[in-house]
Amino acid sequence: MHFFISEMTITLALYQTLLLTDDPGKVEENGPYKCTKSNAWLGHGYYFWDSHIELGHWWGQVIYGANYIICKATALLNKRCLDLHGNGEHRSEFRVHTWTYNLRCRFACSVRRHYLCKTIKYLTPKI
Repeated sequence: MHFFISEMTITLALYQTLLLTDDPGKVEENGPYKCTKSNAWLGHGYYFWDSHIELGHWWGQVIYGANYIICKATALLNKRCLDLHGNGEHRSEFRVHTWTYNLRCRFACSVRRHYLCKTIKYLTPKI
């Protein structure tokens, strides 16, 4: 099964929490910023808070103390999209594919645990 949103376009407000710098204009010109940290939860990519700016403030306080800014972006979703929050069918399919991937890896590589970022890479062509 393929994950998708219908042909209609959905507009989302997105918020990215960033370290405060001396040059906010540069941040605005060059954003959004890709996370390339080795411990990124879902792997390298662009991390946003969807619609809830208060979560961006929470993250900023936890990670940066008082030294953060939040940049707002708008996303138009009109292509393939995996909605793990609002779509129960997507969540169910994600569980099945994740379980299948982890099972394959256990037998193929004798690895007991695979990180979510590797599961996402496996699923990308299926989305």
